[in-house]
Amino acid sequence: MSNAGRKILIEIKDFYVSFGDKSILKGINFKLYEGECLALIGASGVGKSILLRSMVGLEKPSRGKIFIEDEDVTHFTESEFIKVRKKVAYAFQGGALFQSMTVYDNLAFPLRAHTQLNESSIEKIIKKELDDLNLAGCEEKYPQELSGGMQKRVGVARSIIMSPKIILYDEPTTGLDPYNTRNMENMILRLQKRGATSILVTHDMLSAKRVCDRVALLLDGDIRARGAPQDLEKSHNKLLNHFISGTKGGY
Repeated sequence: MSNAGRKILIEIKDFYVSFGDKSILKGINFKLYEGECLALIGASGVGKSILLRSMVGLEKPSRGKIFIEDEDVTHFTESEFIKVRKKVAYAFQGGALFQSMTVYDNLAFPLRAHTQLNESSIEKIIKKELDDLNLAGCEEKYPQELSGGMQKRVGVARSIIMSPKIILYDEPTTGLDPYNTRNMENMILRLQKRGATSILVTHDMLSAKRVCDRVALLLDGDIRARGAPQDLEKSHNKLLNHFISGTKGGY
């Protein structure tokens, strides 16, 4: 998919994150275009999740800029980030559900807090989201009664229930069986067809190739390779080839 003439929804400029003396991200630059899905790949601990969390104000950069639809949100306060999170959803790796609420009430929470929908309309929306993710029948269960994979899917359902413009997925297929992995992939593709733009942090190269338009490899604090999934096997970038093949090499 060509990005010519498409609107830039997120732009990261000269982005650094350090914790004490440890530098995690070292001058990240990238753009996310309207309607695309970008896979962000790389080994564990390289800062992929930190980069996503920074886009919704859960981490602060040491220096650099984050633009969401041309608005610099880098130094937004927590209250200012509330409006950002209505259009940029973050699907946490572990689900991040309210343990004291049922699945139904977890999903209803953002709809009740941020819309004027009546309970009948909320119920219809929740039923559809649960059906789409093969979760029908678990409305009255509590998170601790669900498997880890089910909690992850409920967390994704809650993150998308407000129909956000941008969705940040943090390892959405980790811990899922092949059947529910395909369910998750199909859901991401459906949302793209409805106009959603997304970043997919993943180690699952098969999922990345199935659903993403571009892939970016994060290594040693910077993006060291990027391109379309179909070009991955033809790449001469040794770092990318080592990651895809699962061999250590120079990675």
